[in-house]
Amino acid sequence: MDYLLGIDIGTSGTKGVLMDREGKIYARAGREYSIDIPQPGWAEQNPKMWWEATIQVIREIIKESKVNPKQVRGIGLSGQMYGTVFLDKNLQPFRPAIIWADQRSSSQCEFIY
Repeated sequence: MDYLLGIDIGTSGTKGVLMDREGKIYARAGREYSIDIPQPGWAEQNPKMWWEATIQVIREIIKESKVNPKQVRGIGLSGQMYGTVFLDKNLQPFRPAIIWADQRSSSQCEFIY
């Protein structure tokens, strides 16, 4: 049998679902995480947290469903809206991501409008 894996890396958590081609659900999993607000109006998250949550969700789904991962024929991925992840020369994040809820550029946006 063929299966499809859907993963949503959202603002408050990562969620996943495993289903067959007809839409029958075999397993679901999710991991919540927080938004860091180091100063008023700022909103950041550690991208490594998204990756770790995604790995945990996939492992839990495969374990719960007892499906052979080789039977997963497609993966659908969605993520939170606008965000900036700054990478170093080794393509690793070197600071927290500035996510869509961040308001530190509001005065620049007002100027542009």
